Amino acid sequence: MKIQTNKETLDAIKIVMADQEYDSIRLYIAGMGCSGPTFGLTLDKEGVNDVKSEEHGLTFLMTKDNYDQVGDMIVELTSAGYLVKPVTALEVGCASCAGSCG
Repeated sequence: MKIQTNKETLDAIKIVMADQEYDSIRLYIAGMGCSGPTFGLTLDKEGVNDVKSEEHGLTFLMTKDNYDQVGDMIVELTSAGYLVKPVTALEVGCASCAGSCG
């Protein structure tokens, strides 16, 4: 697994993790809608079914099943919080919501 990110994002995550008992950042599929999956970040410990990426002293995790679905990820700090999305855009459409779009 590869994470595309930048120094500002990594520094911000390190501050959040400073007083935590967890040693890794988990990327996960938080939900599914017409525009495809939404992603989240949480602090966690490595599991047996995880793939991981080491980025400048931080460990990012994702379950192998999720990684097989979405591939490498982008994690960036923005003015609205963390942007988490796949490097390669996923093909989505109204078929994912049974045609109830627009």
